[in-house]
Amino acid sequence: MINEYMAWKEPTWTRHTKILLTFAAAGLIAGFCFAFVTSLESLRTFWFVKYDKFWSPKLTYYMALSLTLLIGLIAAFFSSQEKFALLVNRNISILRKLNTILLIALSTSILYLISPTMGSLFSLLWVAVYAPIAFIALLALSFCILLNRLRDIGTAAGILILTAALGFFFVGVGVKILEPMSDYYDFIQWPLLDSALNVGCAIYLLIAESRFNRGNA
Repeated sequence: MINEYMAWKEPTWTRHTKILLTFAAAGLIAGFCFAFVTSLESLRTFWFVKYDKFWSPKLTYYMALSLTLLIGLIAAFFSSQEKFALLVNRNISILRKLNTILLIALSTSILYLISPTMGSLFSLLWVAVYAPIAFIALLALSFCILLNRLRDIGTAAGILILTAALGFFFVGVGVKILEPMSDYYDFIQWPLLDSALNVGCAIYLLIAESRFNRGNA
């Protein structure tokens, strides 16, 4: 209760900044953990399968991608609720929380399992464009389910697309700057992308919170 009181006594921009930084930091840590565990030589055959000269990600790789992102989001969400009173006035049912967790946890696995069919239909467009957009749509849907605001799916997806695009931009900049260290590409890519997606989720939650507070739920 003290944390909730103190959070609402802060200026809005200060509180929002702290929430965004919490989500960003959680994404960076989650992305780094994913890059680390999937780069271990001793676990390579657990994450990848070899075709000719190339290593291709297995289902386990994509499961870990979803789970590390999910853990980062959960940590950021509950930390922001506890310290900065994020959505404390909303009674979010356990069922909606479980549905959200399951959808995020299974999102990349679902896309991986349908990739052979989609790949035959759309070729490289599936991997380069449609699959990432489908993942963002599932992530947006999961948060709309959490808040029982399915009508916000367009808003949530749009925010996530913008922050993901910003994440890809920073990945490109980071790779260019650290080009001599190209072996560490994953340690640039995944922390930045996870952080960008986390920030997108946080922005949507703050927008939804402001709508709730105005009585437009």
